[in-house]
Amino acid sequence: MHSKIRKLFSVSCVAALALAGNCNSASTATGATTAITEIPEAFHTRHWLANTGGKPEDHVQNFITDMILYSDEQTREANPLLLTASFWDEGGCGYCSYNTQNGGAQYGKREWWKDTIRSDRVDYYARQPGTAPVFKTRCQIVHFWGRNFLMHQGPPPKDSLPFVACSNGDTIYNNVVEDPSALTFDNDGNLLVADNGPDQDIKIFAPGNPTKPIRTFGNKGGVFVRSTQGDSTRIPGQVGIRRFWGIRGLAVDSLGTVYVGNTGLPMQTMGGTDIRAFKIQKNIITGTNDTVLSWQQQGLAFVNVADADPASEGRDVYLNGKRFRMDYTKAAGKSWSLTGVTLDPFKYPKDPRLTTPMETEWVRRIGGKRFQYNTNMYGDFVYVARFTDTSEIAIPTAFICNYADPQAVLWADTLPTWIRDESNKRNRWYWIDKNGDGNPQSNEFGIWETWSSYNQGLDIDEQGDIWFGGTGNVQPQFKGGGIFMLPVTGLQSNGVPNIRIDSVVRFSVPFAENGGYVPRLKYIASKDRMYLATATNAWMSNRIYVYDDFVKSHPVAPRCSVDLGYDTKGSTEVHLDQGSDVMTLPISFTADSQYIYVGYLDNGRYSRRRGEVTIYDANTCESVGWMAPGKEMGNFAGTIDLVNGLNVTELTNGDRVVFEEEGGAGKVLAFKWTPMGQSASIHPGSHAPGSRSSSQAKLRWHKNSFTVDVLKGSGLNGAGLTSVRWVDFIGREGSNDDR
Repeated sequence: MHSKIRKLFSVSCVAALALAGNCNSASTATGATTAITEIPEAFHTRHWLANTGGKPEDHVQNFITDMILYSDEQTREANPLLLTASFWDEGGCGYCSYNTQNGGAQYGKREWWKDTIRSDRVDYYARQPGTAPVFKTRCQIVHFWGRNFLMHQGPPPKDSLPFVACSNGDTIYNNVVEDPSALTFDNDGNLLVADNGPDQDIKIFAPGNPTKPIRTFGNKGGVFVRSTQGDSTRIPGQVGIRRFWGIRGLAVDSLGTVYVGNTGLPMQTMGGTDIRAFKIQKNIITGTNDTVLSWQQQGLAFVNVADADPASEGRDVYLNGKRFRMDYTKAAGKSWSLTGVTLDPFKYPKDPRLTTPMETEWVRRIGGKRFQYNTNMYGDFVYVARFTDTSEIAIPTAFICNYADPQAVLWADTLPTWIRDESNKRNRWYWIDKNGDGNPQSNEFGIWETWSSYNQGLDIDEQGDIWFGGTGNVQPQFKGGGIFMLPVTGLQSNGVPNIRIDSVVRFSVPFAENGGYVPRLKYIASKDRMYLATATNAWMSNRIYVYDDFVKSHPVAPRCSVDLGYDTKGSTEVHLDQGSDVMTLPISFTADSQYIYVGYLDNGRYSRRRGEVTIYDANTCESVGWMAPGKEMGNFAGTIDLVNGLNVTELTNGDRVVFEEEGGAGKVLAFKWTPMGQSASIHPGSHAPGSRSSSQAKLRWHKNSFTVDVLKGSGLNGAGLTSVRWVDFIGREGSNDDR
């Protein structure tokens, strides 16, 4: 990732990891590879969300910063091309072109227009048939602000208000367009000005009349307000074709097609690219011209992992600032749609999401109400927001620092202070919205002590309780050690959850491996089952322990453990794309009541491809198989950047949907999986207490339409393999030897 992104937003790939300790031998991982196979396609489907394209060559770039039209003899079939710029795109499309003749599909990646396209300046040339274009007017934005784009928060400063100045003497002041963010001319010489203030629309001015627009385009208030059109009512945050959000690009072609380039608010951390093309079409009933949506291209994820509302059967899926609707009966790329924007910078101008990257999402139900929890790629803090049934907008509710202090600038006037010395090194601040208005007041802040300030372990269980990783035994005399949990005990009358900062529950780590270091964890409250990962460094885990009755019976012996095959091939440092492809680097995991899901920094353990999710049976710690991006995505995925880069939701029929970060093509992967009910093979590096006697078990799956005979014994030639014969629901037969 570009160093400038890292500097500005503290968002970066794990570029260099200082590793210590001994690694598992290469032979362990290699020996296991032949035993574990891909989950058959009869039992899983691959999907993605948040990008119109799914491959590097057709994905839509992230958060455009400029956009113009361009025509050339060499691109005749695509003219006019839509050229765009982005501050950064993980898929290498920082400067992208889109084919306006083919639904806006990506046309190519170039850089020659890097310094030539600008959305804040535009020239108008009068055109008459058979004559050369004649220059008429140039307009440009003076004191460009760009509210909530890259660096600027809140309304424009009063001492340098932005305005539009034109060479013909027309000046459009801030009282007419509060925050001009893009300009273009139509074919009649009228000036179109995007207003990035609360109006979130396009104002159109005739030459010589800069004080009042002749008309506007787009719903006033954009996506953020309640609106009614005919019989259709849209709640705040609900998307619509003329409900804009953060316009950064405007263009009009010779046929009058209007191109609107939204970049979201804020553009990089919560927004994304949303380009819409509107054509002029005659209304056959009224005889007047209507502007109708011709096509739309979207790239709405930037190093993100999604999560589903647990009450939605995996259909309502959230990122940090957006909601999507999934239909898993449709083909990959067609199964998602954007339905809502959950961040309103005008109503909640101090929402932490405006300034702080929050790549990881959890959605939970507390007392039947929806909440989202977020953290950054390192697990430095926990942010909480709540939803109501009358809006898509999430109301800021809590912010709890564990390590980083990312809101110090935005909330500098309200944060608690203390002397930052050795005696107070465990102090962290927190904010809980006492009055429920979503805006912080000084009496809503407090100070708490963390005993695990340098640990990236973080999980939100299904009850909304917050779990933090740690190391070794709880040592009250030193205020350190162990893992701990902040309980949530219901809701206050204003809908704010009772996060009990004063009732921390602590547990000693029940194993000694790696000094009892737990950098990742997952707790399933309904089963009182705890998954604790251990490692020799903060980034890559080498084993996961499974504990039943963890809270009830702590300390307990593990049910079993999974050897994750961590292997650096003898290297003491890991640099992404510098030999990391032959290593096995488990960076992230999640789990549900029955299965464990593991993701990797680079190539997966068994497929040797990026994007692999390896699945283990949590009852036996045996390998079930793996899933990875297929041909519909070009067999491509980027690296997992996040320490919490996977989520899973369990459906009522037993199916699972596994979400995985995939920043390489600006999307989120979604694997819908139907478990067969039994591990397909045993990983020789995993073990469970007790011996396995030979037995034959017949397992019924999916309404008796599938039968598996599992023959378990001492292993084949001592390799610890399981022989599986399967018959699927259309009568085909096979075995794990049919690879």
